[in-house]
Amino acid sequence: MLAFSGIENMPIDNVAMASDNKANSVEEGSLVLPDGTKLYTKTWKTKEKPRAIIAFYHGFSDHSNSWFQFFPTLASSGFEVHALDQRGWGQSSASDRKLRGDFGTTDVVMADLHFFLQSVVPFTQEGSIPLFLMGHSMGGMNVLYYSLNPESPYYTAQSSTPATPTSQVKLSGVVSIAPLVAVHPTTQPPKIVELLGRVAVKVLPKVTMVQAIDAKWVSRDPVVVESIRKDAVLSHKTGTLEALNAMLGRGAWLDALHKNPHSIAAEDNIPPIWVGHGTADKITWFDATKRLMDNLKIKDKTFKVYEDAYHKLTNDTEEVVEEVTGHIVTWIEEKLPQGAVEGSTGEAQ
Repeated sequence: MLAFSGIENMPIDNVAMASDNKANSVEEGSLVLPDGTKLYTKTWKTKEKPRAIIAFYHGFSDHSNSWFQFFPTLASSGFEVHALDQRGWGQSSASDRKLRGDFGTTDVVMADLHFFLQSVVPFTQEGSIPLFLMGHSMGGMNVLYYSLNPESPYYTAQSSTPATPTSQVKLSGVVSIAPLVAVHPTTQPPKIVELLGRVAVKVLPKVTMVQAIDAKWVSRDPVVVESIRKDAVLSHKTGTLEALNAMLGRGAWLDALHKNPHSIAAEDNIPPIWVGHGTADKITWFDATKRLMDNLKIKDKTFKVYEDAYHKLTNDTEEVVEEVTGHIVTWIEEKLPQGAVEGSTGEAQ
């Protein structure tokens, strides 16, 4: 049974990020998990009452502060964004090298995600403000696994505990950007390395490996690429064998759904899902994502294709950024209750 260990929020009046002036305010804080692990959190607030709350999960070797352009834009559209640096990543592991890359087994990752969502539920004002879950890359894969797998805590934890306004997670939609359904063939490790890794994880689960992801494949914007290369502390590219093996296992489960389409949760319980992927992504594989979405048997799904776009769609060329942002904002607006769209506090940039 999940229970809160503690949530702290510290308002920041003047954050040193030029793009953050689109939002009314930005708050940094922390979320203490049930096992005592303390995670860094950041919230992009809206100028008025939010039309929606978005809980965001970043990808492998990423962190919430790298999204300083996209999140203020969402906030200017009336969507309050709650993000954190996951276990083993970003500011959550910056002070202790031993924590880097130890982001956990699938059970741990799913429990952390569910606990994070529970911490955000109070901001929905007892469900009167719709809650959306969003993720990118590894985070995009995690949010799909969480919302599709019948064994995820979205289904199991809530059915086994009494529902209260502050604990029940009810998603109005899921947004997955360039999800890690499968690693692109050009960046996949040799099969012998995968085999040795599966053997080693049983003996040395906490041994770490550095995954050499070339920043040039993240974006076509040279400024973005250079910033990633300089961000070695927070974007450390490191994972334990245990965590890496579990991460690939979650992706493999999603990738196999085209063969086993009935392995997902009951269709009536699955929230609406939006997925976007660039055809030139050489980190996560567009073909695997398309195959998943083509065969996914749910009532409300949207798949957007971005020709020639790279991995981080919200930090690619100006044209791609505007198109992706517009698509996401419009899709979320379509899922809002009648009358909420008119309450917009800004426009997608």
